[in-house]
Amino acid sequence: MKKSMLLLLIVFSIAACLPTTYRYNNQSYATREAALSNARADLNINIAAIKESDQKIPGSLLVVIPTRQVIERNGVVTTGSTTPDQVSYVVDVLEMGFLGVTEAIRQTRAFNRVVVIRSANTETEPISTYDFKLWLLSTPARDWQWYLSRKDGSREPLHFDRGVSGPARSIAFNSSIIRAANAGESSAAVVAQPRSNTTPSKKSSSGTAFFINSSGFAITNAHVVNGCSSARAIIPNNGSISALVVAADAINDLALVKLNIRASSHAQFRLSPTIRQGEHVTVYGYPLAGALASQGNLSTGIVSALAGLGNDTRELQISAPVQPGNSGGPVLDDAGNVIGVVTSKLNALTTARVTGDIPQNVNFAVKSGIAIGFLEANGVDHQRSSARKTLSVADVGDKAKDFTFAIECTQ
Repeated sequence: MKKSMLLLLIVFSIAACLPTTYRYNNQSYATREAALSNARADLNINIAAIKESDQKIPGSLLVVIPTRQVIERNGVVTTGSTTPDQVSYVVDVLEMGFLGVTEAIRQTRAFNRVVVIRSANTETEPISTYDFKLWLLSTPARDWQWYLSRKDGSREPLHFDRGVSGPARSIAFNSSIIRAANAGESSAAVVAQPRSNTTPSKKSSSGTAFFINSSGFAITNAHVVNGCSSARAIIPNNGSISALVVAADAINDLALVKLNIRASSHAQFRLSPTIRQGEHVTVYGYPLAGALASQGNLSTGIVSALAGLGNDTRELQISAPVQPGNSGGPVLDDAGNVIGVVTSKLNALTTARVTGDIPQNVNFAVKSGIAIGFLEANGVDHQRSSARKTLSVADVGDKAKDFTFAIECTQ
């Protein structure tokens, strides 16, 4: 591994959009989805190349990125006539780059802990119990600027040569973080970790996945299979089968896995109508492996909101209870069609400490449209359905049981 931490900074080239054109990296695309798919593909390639660093910064890092409203207000600079959809596209690309930096930092394992939050005022967001805060500042008159703050209140702007590209840009940005982290008497030093002669014990985690075609392709969360040295699917009535991680989208928390079997049943994504707040949903998955029923668990609820934390329009908020291990499982409508992929739940203890109240069934799922875009970007067949025949919860569960399975990751 390289001696210095490899940190990726994605700087996107965004130009003014013509009425029917979306630009990414100096290329024009006819649709927003095509442009975003290419942006995600580039980002995923770069993130996949990130390796764990030999150099460590002993301490925790809070990454604060602006909300979408702030990005749109201060960070979107366009010329000519633009539609609201084109402005939203620019926000998507900028936000994708900001989150990509966070994912790159996590992959290097340079900090003991990395936590990312969104804030309407990144500058005044308290550093709290963390050792460092990495944050973005922008005004309508200037570009985005990264800063690194320390617990003593001091901060350093992060500079790098915008003329370089590729790995050189990553290393340059990384070097500026190391210099900033080491500046000041109160900060921790970057230390080289000696290589151990002993083999570390393997860690394992589990989640849920579901088939999306008969060829053995399945979808799950990226965080379920992140860092896996091996992955195995636990198929009801078929036992354990090796699973190959084909692609991952860290930004949208989606991953594609391939099993060397022919799936007897697979999910269908809802084609229409548009998802509505208040719709009934069913979640199927394999939570709390080893503690709950091994044949799968079903829970029900409604679509509570059409956006996730920080008004993230890529997600749905659902009230159906989920637990660790549900990640990557399908969220189904009352016809048994997939409308989302379970991704996270609101941390009850953390929220209680902040608000004084325990949240009830505040859970999130990646919208099916994002999942479909991910599959299309990777050239994987899938099916969509406009079936609206209402099924009983038991019947929806029977459908899900046939194409949903547990997945185990060994690191």
